[in-house]
Amino acid sequence: MIRHWFRVREGLWPLKAFINFIGAFISLALVVFLFMLHFGNVWPYLIVMPGLYYLFYRIHLHYKNVAHQLRVSEDSQSVNHHYDGATVIVLVSNVTQVTARAIDYARSVGDYVIAMHVSFDENPRKEHKTAQKFKAEFPDVRFVDIHSSYRSIITPTLRFCDVIAKRAAERNFTTTVLVPQFVPRRPWQNILHNQTALRLRTALNTRENIIVSTYSYHLKQ
Repeated sequence: MIRHWFRVREGLWPLKAFINFIGAFISLALVVFLFMLHFGNVWPYLIVMPGLYYLFYRIHLHYKNVAHQLRVSEDSQSVNHHYDGATVIVLVSNVTQVTARAIDYARSVGDYVIAMHVSFDENPRKEHKTAQKFKAEFPDVRFVDIHSSYRSIITPTLRFCDVIAKRAAERNFTTTVLVPQFVPRRPWQNILHNQTALRLRTALNTRENIIVSTYSYHLKQ
């Protein structure tokens, strides 16, 4: 029965080809008549359509390139790199429940954990208190305080992470930057929080040798 179905389809192929030819011919005829009779109204399509065709071609080419780079080939095992350990950098703004949970998670996945904090000139007493509180809560975790005079968080964070990533590579370690954040119960409240974390993740994603991870702490109310 299956063979009979395939034979029927093969017999219908010339008919389908003929119908497709008729449809293409009618479409071409309509286009010619439109340009002959209403050229003043349809001439912009001569500019728009090539641009759209080129855009779709570039999109198609992009997908082909992505598929080619992501494809697992037979010899991919020979180029896989095996690391000896992992370095985890936890970005710390202050000592909270989010920070504590993020540090615990970093300890579970990393061989070497570093907490990084960016301090400013506006409230040095508060910054000093944050450092003292962190060291008291997590005495086994290295705490690094990067001073920024211009309230810039992105630039000092990137510089520090680049240095740590370079040193980790020399030891054959991976480098992961863990960005803690809390998730509000209501979606609209996300607008009010985590904007700095979003900017940090966007900036860190430009680094090929750094893995960016997010630890999300969900609020109950």
